[in-house]
Formats: sequence, structure tokens, C-alpha cells
Amino acid sequence: MFRRDSRALDGLFEEDGGAAGERHDPNVQMAGNLYKKATSGRPSWKRRLVVIKDGFLMYYPAARETASDGAVCADAAGTGGVVLTRFDFHPKGLLPLDGTTVERVDDGPTRHLRNSFAISHASFGGRALVLCAESPEARDKWMHQIEACRFITFENAVAGSQQIDKLKKQQGQARVRAANLEADASSRGDELRVALDELEALKAAAGKALLHCRALRQELESRLRDGEPLPDLPFEADAEARRRPDPGQGAGLTQGKAPA
Repeated sequence: MFRRDSRALDGLFEEDGGAAGERHDPNVQMAGNLYKKATSGRPSWKRRLVVIKDGFLMYYPAARETASDGAVCADAAGTGGVVLTRFDFHPKGLLPLDGTTVERVDDGPTRHLRNSFAISHASFGGRALVLCAESPEARDKWMHQIEACRFITFENAVAGSQQIDKLKKQQGQARVRAANLEADASSRGDELRVALDELEALKAAAGKALLHCRALRQELESRLRDGEPLPDLPFEADAEARRRPDPGQGAGLTQGKAPA
């Protein structure tokens, strides 16, 4: 049902600077003293220090209220008020919480202490790990924490890490695209400003030409009304010049004519 030899955890929990199985970073999800029911033989209950950490439930001999080396200090109620300054990851028992179920059971070490809950799994063959807390509130708190930690597994941690890496990569790609779009928009904005300036210049020139045409029209209409001669318009002067013969060209032809 669960492993009693936990030396395989050394690789998971060891840190530099500590002996094998000893961890100086004792952060856990929950820890406290509970009563554990024997899983074989005659029904009996023993007080154990139970620890929930990173998807595992581990139990040890019960923690004393005070310890000479300051290693552990557990509350009597077993509600999680345990201070761990130095911890040995070689427990008496180890239970991976992945895929387990937890439920209340009417059982306990005494007639008046029956705040128990059972942890079971399809692979347990119908058996369960039964633990008892000092109060219904403590029991419910343990059950809630176990439910939450059922999803803290190595596979889920790897999948979560991969998902985070994927999202970071997508975020980086989105930033690159945004920078490219911003640069393209800036370039197109410069081109648009140049085109708008040219358009404004053309509009100004067209406006001046229109004003000149209107003034010329008004002058022509006024001369026609008053019977005054019309001024030589620029295009008419050019046409008259083209109709007149070139004096130089006529003289050349006369001089070049043979005598009769």
C-alpha cells in the first residue's frame, strides 16, 4: 500500500550542504501529530508525526512538544502547527497522494476520539490508511490539504513547467511581432506624412491657380460689359506668334533665288 523504505527519496529531497536524507529547507504543506491505525494485525492506534509535502504523505514517530535539538515542535492538536528546522526524509511510511481518495470514517483510538479519515487507492486492495485528529476541525483541515496535494505530482509539475515555458515562448514571439508591427507602422507613418505634405502643397498650388482664374474671369467680364478692348491673353499671344512668318527665314529664301 505504501513504502516503508524511503531511501529512494534521497534524490528528490537532498540538498547541497546536508547529509543524505536530511534537508535544511523544511517547508511542507502540513505537519502535525495524528493517530494512525495499524494496517495489519489487531486494530491498534499509534501516535505519529504526519507530514504532507510535494504530493507525498509521510509519517514518523510522534514529535514531542519540545525537542532538545530544536528539530521539531508539534502542537498537540495536530492541526499543522509544527515547526520543522531540520528534517529527515527517511520516514517510517510513505504514501504518494496521486490518485488517492479521502473520506471521513467513524473510527478512532477511543470511544470519544473518533475524528478519523481514510486515504485509499484502487491499488490498495480494499485497504486504507486511517488517521485520526484531535478535533473535527483538525480532521477537516487535513482532508482539505490532502485533496489539494493529490494534484501535486511529478508528472503534473513537469507538465506545468512545460506549459509555463511554452507560454513564455509565445509571449516572446508576441513581443517580437508587436515590435515589428510598431516599426512597420512607424515607417508607414513617415511615408504617409510625406504624402500628406505633398498633397497639401498641391492643394495650395491649385487654390492659387483657381484664384487667379477667377480674377481673370472677372476682369474679362468687366471689359466686355464696358466695351473695352480685351487684353492679350498669354495663350492667344503664343498662337499669334506661331502664325506670323519668320522674317529671317523669308529673307534667306529671297537672297538664295537665282536671277531671271
